[in-house]
Amino acid sequence: MLLVGSCELATGPDVAVGPAASPDELRQVLAYRAPGTPGSAPPSAESATTTPGQTNYKRARFAAAVSGLRFDTGVVEVEPFDEYDADVSWTRFEEATELVEAGRALKAIGAYRDSIRWAPDLADAYNGLGMTLRLENKISEALAALRTALQLDPAFVDARFNLAITLWMNGEPAEATHQMQQVVRQQSDHALAHERLAIWSYYAGEAQAAWRHVRAAQALDHALPPQFMALLGSRMPERLR
Repeated sequence: MLLVGSCELATGPDVAVGPAASPDELRQVLAYRAPGTPGSAPPSAESATTTPGQTNYKRARFAAAVSGLRFDTGVVEVEPFDEYDADVSWTRFEEATELVEAGRALKAIGAYRDSIRWAPDLADAYNGLGMTLRLENKISEALAALRTALQLDPAFVDARFNLAITLWMNGEPAEATHQMQQVVRQQSDHALAHERLAIWSYYAGEAQAAWRHVRAAQALDHALPPQFMALLGSRMPERLR
């Protein structure tokens, strides 16, 4: 299962990251900004400097990569291949995972597409597709893929975690929080889920919930970002919660 739930990095209030910050330091600077605040949106997949010809080329390449799949109903609708083949599907899934690791996201999307069209019931492929679509800033398509993974396997904790993160990125904090709460109900020792719920509860002004999830994460020997702990301690001291 592909879990890329902790990849969205952004500086937050009272946080400075210098150009020489290490990967570990950057990993601790999580998405502090609440949806809708300046700087919280992911960068556009098509920058202002892209020419119309380049934009059309990128769109054509993406359309080819997802041919046989539709995302406009909120879930993935699949035009399957003529024969169901779980072995070929899994082979393409593994190839897709390797392509993601090699930084070839568009090729990976095409491989996940093939995996799904060979075996439309493989929840792992929708999860992987959703995360790779998110890397390409295709957020609505990513949400559709992740929802499909959960339709096929409601107990798929990684997919639910990834859906929650993607909903937050899409400016849907209430639904993101609901899905993340479901994650900790399904897996109470999911430290990253407790970390995210602590941060999101802080944004919602819910000090009691924020500290509850902080303590749950710490009980699992998970170190929360020191920048966040300083922010929480100064603005919502535990003694006042």
